[in-house]
Amino acid sequence: MTRPPTDRTFDDVSRYGSLKWLAAAMGLSIDQLRVRLPQMYNDGLPKPDLIVGHYIKADVDAWIERRRKFTVVRVDMLERKPSPQEQEDILKEIRGRF
Repeated sequence: MTRPPTDRTFDDVSRYGSLKWLAAAMGLSIDQLRVRLPQMYNDGLPKPDLIVGHYIKADVDAWIERRRKFTVVRVDMLERKPSPQEQEDILKEIRGRF
């Protein structure tokens, strides 16, 4: 993300993000973000912290993770490799989500 010179929420140490940070994290312009914010809030995006006035970055990251369409499973991390039929069932489930 390109850090605006006066926005310290872009710093790695900051645990809060400004509206500019949120727009950059979403890949949107500020204007695009403002148009989409009502729907994003409706879909569960956490609102800015009432005391600090910025978004909690970890909460934004968690919201994005919950919206993912599928989860990548590393076969080498499983206790056993799925059978060919189980693999096919998993692929059918993933394909059905798109």
